[in-house]
Amino acid sequence: MSLSSVKANLDAIALEVGVYQASEQAHKYLIGADVDIRPFDPSYGLSASGPDFAQAAVLVMRQQATGTFRAGRQQYGLADGAVRLLPFNDKLVPQSVQRAVMHVQQLIVKGRITVHSDTYLKHFKNCS
Repeated sequence: MSLSSVKANLDAIALEVGVYQASEQAHKYLIGADVDIRPFDPSYGLSASGPDFAQAAVLVMRQQATGTFRAGRQQYGLADGAVRLLPFNDKLVPQSVQRAVMHVQQLIVKGRITVHSDTYLKHFKNCS
């Protein structure tokens, strides 16, 4: 998958395991998921996003303690602190871009930009 992605002439790859070598070999930028990718791909790893499991656990424990816990599928995000943007690779991502991304993140948290859920996106072709 990784090498076929870079052969498709993509500018950046947004996948996880197995793409570090492919991005290095093809000289393509990488956006990771769940872990700080900078140590794995310092030449092409831009940043990553993913869950903050510790904060998610705090949220669930707080809900349980206050009697507001609801069983079943729950979705948390940036506003809850259960999803986070990991550090940028300062050597590759200019400060102006970092500031712009952080601004958009704040707009999402404030509800001014809507990020659709996976259940909404699954109805579209090429979305999971």
